[in-house]
Amino acid sequence: MNEVKGRRWTPEEDQLLSELVLYTISQGGTQLTAFSEVGKKIGRTAGACGFRWNAVLRGQNPTSYSEAKKKRVYTQLEKKRKSKVDTFSEAIDLLKHTEQAWIKQQKEIAKLTQSIAKTKQKVDGIKKDNQKFQQENNSVEWVQKEVKTRYEELLQLIEHLKQETNASGVASSLTKSIVGKADSTTST
Repeated sequence: MNEVKGRRWTPEEDQLLSELVLYTISQGGTQLTAFSEVGKKIGRTAGACGFRWNAVLRGQNPTSYSEAKKKRVYTQLEKKRKSKVDTFSEAIDLLKHTEQAWIKQQKEIAKLTQSIAKTKQKVDGIKKDNQKFQQENNSVEWVQKEVKTRYEELLQLIEHLKQETNASGVASSLTKSIVGKADSTTST
């Protein structure tokens, strides 16, 4: 509906506004919510509905308005009481669920603790193996150094012998050539 300024309120509009405001209040709602809803239904602004309610309609039936407010208080108290009961039962359910989750987590912790102990044993075994391999590696390295040292000494000895052999070979050939010359001169 289109909102038209200045048109008169009909008895049906007044009745709808009164009924909806009183119902909304009794259910714990606000007058503003009721004004907005009625305004949409009858093509008036929430402000116009509020003005009509406060200026005219509320004063026409003060008992109904008081009863609606009492009912609202009762409804709100009833909701709080129910929510406490619901909250209490929910708290019990939550505690049960939490206890079950705690038990499940304790079992999981026990499994993880066992797994950690097994893993630690494996790590300790690997560390021992590693130490053993390091010792063997050190022994192999020592043997390799020893072989290398002896090999170098052997090469030096061979080189020394070659030098001596060459020197004695040169002396021996000199001796032979000198002896050979001496023999040839004596035989002549």
